[in-house]
Amino acid sequence: MDVTAPQRKYELRDMFDALRWMARAGAPWRMLPNDFPPWELVYQQTQRWLQAGCFEHMVS
Repeated sequence: MDVTAPQRKYELRDMFDALRWMARAGAPWRMLPNDFPPWELVYQQTQRWLQAGCFEHMVS
């Protein structure tokens, strides 16, 4: 791991909690409450998780 790489500003748990809120509320991304990380970052992390197959692994 590169020690000079930028560090995360938000915990992955906060990203996952925001995604859970989105799924439960059925709201558009831009309606994510301010208690969570910015919606753009949550969306970007969700895309990474989807591409990595994380959700398929969770339900299999």
